[in-house]
Amino acid sequence: MLIHAGHPWSHEAAYIASLLPNVYVDLSVLVPWASSGMDGLLATLVGMVPAAKLLYGSDEASEPEVIWLSALLAREALARVLESGIGRRQLNREAAGRIGAGVLGGNARRLHGLGADG
Repeated sequence: MLIHAGHPWSHEAAYIASLLPNVYVDLSVLVPWASSGMDGLLATLVGMVPAAKLLYGSDEASEPEVIWLSALLAREALARVLESGIGRRQLNREAAGRIGAGVLGGNARRLHGLGADG
């Protein structure tokens, strides 16, 4: 697991995860700390890493409000990145929905052998 999206080597982390079968990337430093750079870094990771190897993480361990905000920001940023892929005809809505559901929880459940109910 490459934590913090490999920050500050996110491009390198994406490359490594794209090549090695047991390497995954968590997105925890992007959300919420990358601010206006979040979409660009997320687009790079979604574009290079197999979607099943990306896992949401908030990198937040303090106030519950920041944990909530992080989840909201991640969902919105991922939606923008996936919508952009749809607009460029690189994805259809069904594939984008599967990627989003995987990144936001399904991939972590699968990786850790948890059922659909967690």
